[in-house]
Amino acid sequence: MRPPRELPRPAIYLDSSVIRSAAAADMRPRDRAAVCRLAAMVSENLVTFYAAESARDEIDRIPPRRRRQYPREYAALQIFGTAPSGWLDAELVAPLGESSEYVRLRRILGEGCDAPSLFRARVAGVRDVVAAESSIVLEQARELAAQLELRVFRPADYLSRWSTELHLPG
Repeated sequence: MRPPRELPRPAIYLDSSVIRSAAAADMRPRDRAAVCRLAAMVSENLVTFYAAESARDEIDRIPPRRRRQYPREYAALQIFGTAPSGWLDAELVAPLGESSEYVRLRRILGEGCDAPSLFRARVAGVRDVVAAESSIVLEQARELAAQLELRVFRPADYLSRWSTELHLPG
């Protein structure tokens, strides 16, 4: 008798723009719903996520008014925020910070973004990045794919791709 086949467990990098946009409900409705589903998948241990530690702080700073106004989105963000792993600080040890891939990533994204955390996730094997419409990461998706083999998706587009390719349950 064969052991049951386990679903592949993908890993994603959750760009900080997703957290900011979900907290402000500044997303397409289907992307807001997808953020909630992604959070459920994290809580069910179906997906591994990485994100910048600074984004966790943003969740904690969501004003009470917004929490009441968008309770579903806030509950999803709390799931991410309380996840035991996945949060990356922006510190790079010297060999990583000097790598040609990191230099290319900084050139593509510019200053003031989560490039160190994204690069650390990339080194950990992440190839899929989930970003909000407002993100420089989404704007530079083609360049990131060509230069670093990163695939960038809006939340709903990522779930659609995943469910199509991997037969997502539910």
